[in-house]
Amino acid sequence: PCTRSICVDIGLGFHVEFTWHEALEFIRIREARLA
Repeated sequence: PCTRSICVDIGLGFHVEFTWHEALEFIRIREARLA
C-alpha cells in the first residue's frame, strides 16, 4: 500500500485524502477551533 497519503474523516461521513504534511496541518487547525 502507498503510505504517501492518508484518508482523514472530516465529519458527516466525508473522508479526504491528505499527504502527511497536509493532514497534520488540518489536525492542528481543527484542534485550534475546538479549543
